Amino acid sequence: MGDNEQTDQVIRLKKEWIQKNEELSDIEREAREVDQLSEELADWTRKERQLREEVLFFSEGTRARKIEEQRMDQLYHEELGHRYLFLDIKESYVACIQKLKQEVSMLEKEYQIAQKNEMSDDYAKN
Repeated sequence: MGDNEQTDQVIRLKKEWIQKNEELSDIEREAREVDQLSEELADWTRKERQLREEVLFFSEGTRARKIEEQRMDQLYHEELGHRYLFLDIKESYVACIQKLKQEVSMLEKEYQIAQKNEMSDDYAKN
């Protein structure tokens, strides 16, 4: 491999490595945002459930109680659905992050090897 080709390879590998690291950082940030949204949704759901339980307490024996009981059942199922949805999303992010970490690691190793080869060729010439 010629000097220019080797230098070009080192530069290309470094660019790819940097790009993958940036992509990994972006995805990790998105995963943290998804976790935060999941927490917020859980908090609001707990607050809604608490308020509905208070309404149920004060509406003992009324038509409103039946409506609130139905809404509580619906809320429970929605909460389960949201929880599973967020778990699926989180699993996707975890898998993507693992894959990107492997790619970044491979690119880093390739870059280091190419850089060593370039340095050893430069040393051999001198």
